[in-house]
Amino acid sequence: MRSQALRPASALSRTPAPPTQARTTARAARVGTVALSALLLLALLVVPATASAETAGGAQAEWTFAVYVAADNNLESSWDDVSLPALLGVPASADVHIVALLDRLSTEGAQLIEFEGGVQTVVQTYPEMSMGDGATFEWFLEKVAADYPSRNLAVTMWDHGYAWRYVCQDDSSDGDRITMPELRVALAGADADIDILAFDACAMADIAVAYELALAGTVDYMLASEAMVPLDGYAYDLMLAPLADDPSRSPEQLLADMLAGWGAYYAPLSWAKYVCLAAVDVRLIGAATPVLRDWAAALTAGLPVNQTVYREVLKKVWRPSSTRQYDLIGLAEGLAADPLLAETPAGESSAVAGDAVAGAVVGTSTTRWSADARGLTVWWGNKGDWNYYAEAFGAGVTFALPVDDGGVGWYELLDAYNAD
Repeated sequence: MRSQALRPASALSRTPAPPTQARTTARAARVGTVALSALLLLALLVVPATASAETAGGAQAEWTFAVYVAADNNLESSWDDVSLPALLGVPASADVHIVALLDRLSTEGAQLIEFEGGVQTVVQTYPEMSMGDGATFEWFLEKVAADYPSRNLAVTMWDHGYAWRYVCQDDSSDGDRITMPELRVALAGADADIDILAFDACAMADIAVAYELALAGTVDYMLASEAMVPLDGYAYDLMLAPLADDPSRSPEQLLADMLAGWGAYYAPLSWAKYVCLAAVDVRLIGAATPVLRDWAAALTAGLPVNQTVYREVLKKVWRPSSTRQYDLIGLAEGLAADPLLAETPAGESSAVAGDAVAGAVVGTSTTRWSADARGLTVWWGNKGDWNYYAEAFGAGVTFALPVDDGGVGWYELLDAYNAD
């Protein structure tokens, strides 16, 4: 079992609120424990080593589960208190490699760590590096693919996140963060085919993020939350125990296991009302590009006649607190169902876009308070949020760009919507 009350009574989530919003807090004290049959959390045992990570090589394993731990910020304690014990709680399996690259705030340098049956082994140390640099992430992917060969690969990005804006912040490197174009370049440049790219970070289940992954062409599925992720993050022991028991599990089965493990961990916790997690087929998001472009163009053409309609529909769509990230499927269905948009390009294209994105969502884990989180958000910046983020969105996010530049044209829509 996971130990009880690992977090203080008041804890931050894994993403800072926008500058104009108060930082969201949540009680993170355990109010119950989650049982997992025949699984005991073993005592921490750190075994320093100087051997190369190639010691894990040899015969090809079924799976490698690699974690990119950007703990060079105020999340360092979450690694020690929750994520590390959880990874140590995964049973040993000769056919499953579990490895992490860890960069802390309190120490210089980084460590490559292997996990096996309650033991963590430091196999290599490195000088200080920026985990907020896409080139570092690309290097990590290359390292994992070369030193831990396996039939299937899952990679988790562990840190702060904020949808299309960034993931993985490194405070020791002037707050450097991985932008979505950086992430796409890293994924496309690394010689690594990723079955599952998971985000143990806030708000990364965003259509603009999925779009970048689709453009990279090296990721099959993404696992992420539309909302804020509590400090406890992923329950790696619950999520990975079925894989350790049966390494032949497919990527689709592992996704289902991870969703189930997330749900089992957070369901007993009364403070975790709005948590959610979704699995998305990135390839189907890429295939839906023409549909998304048609949708953006139709909505843009419908302005300013339909501006009030859009505004009223937005008010009814589920979104996480303190952000203008709206559930995309809920938004598309709301627009399609509005009688004022019936038999118009805006309404008809909304129905098609909603169906296409819903078809790409292969699984979700929600509570009754987050049941309307259907898998992916889309940014509809307005008011102060638009004023603050518009420039960064238009200049640095492929989804925002005009169609001729490889995008969907979402910036043009939002710019027109906020023109008055």
